[in-house]
Amino acid sequence: MTHIALALPGSNSGPKSHPDSADRLRELIEESTNFIATTDLAGVILYANRAIRERFDPSVLDGTERTSRSLFDYFSESTRELFQHAIPELWKTGRWTGEVEGIGTDGSTVPLWQSAIAHIGSDGKPAFFSGIAHDMTAIKAADERHRVSEERLRAIVAEGSDVILILSGAGQITYASPSVQRVLGYDPEALIGTIAFDLIHADDQKMVLVRFASLTTEGVPSTGSCFRVRDAIQTWRWVEAITTNHLSTPGIHGYIVNARDISARHEANEELARGASLLASVMGAAASEAIFVTDATATIVAFSRGAEYLLGYSSNELAGVAHPSIFHPPEQIAAAAHQLNLEPNSLFLHEPPAGQSIAREWTFIRKGWINIPRVAHYLSPI
Repeated sequence: MTHIALALPGSNSGPKSHPDSADRLRELIEESTNFIATTDLAGVILYANRAIRERFDPSVLDGTERTSRSLFDYFSESTRELFQHAIPELWKTGRWTGEVEGIGTDGSTVPLWQSAIAHIGSDGKPAFFSGIAHDMTAIKAADERHRVSEERLRAIVAEGSDVILILSGAGQITYASPSVQRVLGYDPEALIGTIAFDLIHADDQKMVLVRFASLTTEGVPSTGSCFRVRDAIQTWRWVEAITTNHLSTPGIHGYIVNARDISARHEANEELARGASLLASVMGAAASEAIFVTDATATIVAFSRGAEYLLGYSSNELAGVAHPSIFHPPEQIAAAAHQLNLEPNSLFLHEPPAGQSIAREWTFIRKGWINIPRVAHYLSPI
């Protein structure tokens, strides 16, 4: 915005008015990027600055001679209707400000913020009008980008699988995303004002509180943890949460918590751990039976004490690196593969039918190439 200060005639303070002050003012108005015009009381243009002539109509004159074009010709139909209410106000109060739409030389709509002034003559009545308008195109475009971005973020928050909370420094919930209804069953509005830590399992609260405190006492920017949370039907669900310090972020002034339900993953991990523990117990106790386990690539991943005794290898020698084919003569592998219509290198990838085992009598080769004939071999899926 341009501010212009001119000394008034007869003023006793400040610098005296220079003879060419009016010329300088005229030049500033002419070169302004805002749209500036004067009209008579009927709206006929008396003067239009360069910005108007370039954006709306090159044929509009610059005040050196009169034109019969009405300023209203350069506004949209909706703006002309608006002027039906604006003009009486301009006559009554001497001023009017509002948002209008201009029509550019290419026919495009130009959003404008316009201020109009009624200049009073010696008879105390309006003598002519002047107006200044600012092009709002860039501002409108920025507003639209902001609106689209907000809608996108709102959709992500509403439809995302993560629960998002904003907590005060005392742990009070000041915001809960819509996804909390889907994940935990709580009405988001009902959680506002409650203490988030009250939802955490008693055995996990101390750990969570210590990590939450570290965000301020130790200056840690964010912290993550897994713990149990009580849902709306009073069952415990495992969540994985990351909390970030946004106390200094305008509009937030709190801690943002992103939490994800990992109950299914936690249960699967627990099941795997129980299975691994059971397998370790079996493998450790099997002193008279040779038991070894292979993965999906037929690589040996576990080797019992009985297998170490029978085949002469230690578990450390084989686990993760060896293939069961080292225990059998090549011709025996080829014959077994042929019976199953398989390639020899695919034999140990072959799985028995669901719930069944394959029993064979094999020759095993002990470390040092010592054959052990007639060994009963049972293959079972796990």
